[in-house]
Amino acid sequence: MTTDLTNKKIIVTGATSGIGQATAQILAKAGATIIALGRNTKELSIYSSAHQVNLENLNEIESFAEEIKQKFKEIDWLINCAGAIEHEEK
Repeated sequence: MTTDLTNKKIIVTGATSGIGQATAQILAKAGATIIALGRNTKELSIYSSAHQVNLENLNEIESFAEEIKQKFKEIDWLINCAGAIEHEEK
């Protein structure tokens, strides 16, 4: 089954690796406009709307939100895949 997501605008956090990257790529192939967020600028370069945003920094989030409001009238979906795994030192 193929879903046509043409004209859908989707923000994907964590789009530079793992589940976020795979999700963004699948949605892009289905025609969606991906607004990619991540920390790795090299990996973000594959997206037409890419934003390096530290989601632990409220100022960066607010700045990103203002930029997106100016560029897009509305967003259809938000998919949060950003995350980190902390490892304890032994």
